[in-house]
Amino acid sequence: MASQPGFTVFFVVALLNFFGSVIQGVAGIGDAIFLQVMWAIAASANKAFEKTPLGTESVKVVALIMYIRLLFMSPLIVYLGLSDSIFSKQMVIMMAIPSTILSVVGVWLLPYAPDKLLKQLLAYSSFFFAFVYGCILVKNQYLKSSQLAKIKEKNIVITEESDAIKKEAQMAQDPGLMSMHASFVMNTPRGDILSNRGGKGNNDNHNSALNVSQSGMNSSQQLSNGSIIIQHVAQERSSQLQNSFTFPRNNRSFVSGHFSNNNYAGSVTTIDPDTGLQEGTTEAFMSTTGGGIFSADEARIPHPTEDNAPPLSPGKLSPLATLTYTRVRINRNLDENGKIKMTTKIGAAVAASVAGIMTSLTGVNAPPQIIFILLFDAPNYIVRVNFSAQSIPSNVLRFILGIPNGLFSWDQIPLFLDVVVFGFAGVVVGNHVGRMLGPNAFNYFVLCLLLLSALSMVTKNLYFLVPCVVFTAVTTVGFAYYENKQSKAKVDEQRVQELEIEQRVYDVYEDLIRNNNSFVGPGVLQGARGPLQPGVQPQQ
Repeated sequence: MASQPGFTVFFVVALLNFFGSVIQGVAGIGDAIFLQVMWAIAASANKAFEKTPLGTESVKVVALIMYIRLLFMSPLIVYLGLSDSIFSKQMVIMMAIPSTILSVVGVWLLPYAPDKLLKQLLAYSSFFFAFVYGCILVKNQYLKSSQLAKIKEKNIVITEESDAIKKEAQMAQDPGLMSMHASFVMNTPRGDILSNRGGKGNNDNHNSALNVSQSGMNSSQQLSNGSIIIQHVAQERSSQLQNSFTFPRNNRSFVSGHFSNNNYAGSVTTIDPDTGLQEGTTEAFMSTTGGGIFSADEARIPHPTEDNAPPLSPGKLSPLATLTYTRVRINRNLDENGKIKMTTKIGAAVAASVAGIMTSLTGVNAPPQIIFILLFDAPNYIVRVNFSAQSIPSNVLRFILGIPNGLFSWDQIPLFLDVVVFGFAGVVVGNHVGRMLGPNAFNYFVLCLLLLSALSMVTKNLYFLVPCVVFTAVTTVGFAYYENKQSKAKVDEQRVQELEIEQRVYDVYEDLIRNNNSFVGPGVLQGARGPLQPGVQPQQ
């Protein structure tokens, strides 16, 4: 019979839940696996952890703790993330229905599943997901190397993203050039601009256009052709101002060969299967942190049309992520209507379904979700709120069904209060600290965490497990420090330059509005983003 827990148990439960939440905030994943590993170690070190009201079986104990953590913390994560992430009602429903059904199945199975079986399930699944994760990383690296080779074969110029932004920042400091570029974009249909953006078959047209233009306009069009920020911000601002001005031009926007009256995020494009870039691309860009290769048109400002789509800003980026490449990742997951692609939603539904039954049986839900994120290269801006929101029905049903199944009792309440209070405290600290793991350190941390989870289920040898935990913690911190030292200064500089470029473009268009005010009449300072005021930072 379970005895009332002593101070040691309460202290350890508080400590584990606090640091579990901090890890979740800093790394984005890992609280459930951390709790499974550390509870297994604690139970092996002190028999008091096998005599608590939560039960004697370590996997079930952590599963119950996660039931309570998720029940209270998922709504908090959704609330905190609504201003940072896209919310798609369709995506949430597609994930929630199968996830909830499988979660209910897991809750009914949990009382009848022996601890040995649950440990085997968690061990084998952790090994499996670690293997799959490693294979995907190797495959992605191989595909990237092959892509680079094919791009070089086709004589496509590759420029590092940070170098391209640095050049644009220098061009943006020329007020004369920026003013001419603004006039050029405002008075030229977007189709004419994009049709001259290099391709092997477009060089003659491009050169003839340059010969016809004046010298200032030549520089402006050259800026449009090679830009990955200025051209997109200028085209967006131009389309917004068409609501305030009357110009002798077609107000429709041109998107990759198709006219549209909507400034949507996606586009209809033809992809070269060899390079993975749009056909006709003559210059490609490599992300600053080496994450991928993209074309200039992929860096357009995304305009999601989902139920909630807050503006993307630097404060919402992952560690070592740039505004430009994050836009690329978002655009690759949006269709031509600005909706999250159906393939992305289906992949998320599969991941949520597996996570649902895994959470009910073991409390661990991260592995299938991180596999999905890696496969689809979906940024937090797309997945954070949706994954948390879809789990709310499952979390509520787990708790409700767990009561008649004998999973919960009154004497567990003090420990659950311990879980909730210190779990919330860890969330606050974790959110304050923010994400600290770069992409490579994150991949390393995920693999180590999954292997630790598996090892803690197959052995109770503390002389082996404790050094493994310490090694993982020390090497992950060291890896993160090294990666930040290598890239953070460059990324921070680029983020500043990205905002400066966009501010200069907006300032130019504000001047253009003021200069044309006498021709249009009062009220023209009201743009699509609201009243334009000098010195106001544009929202992106």
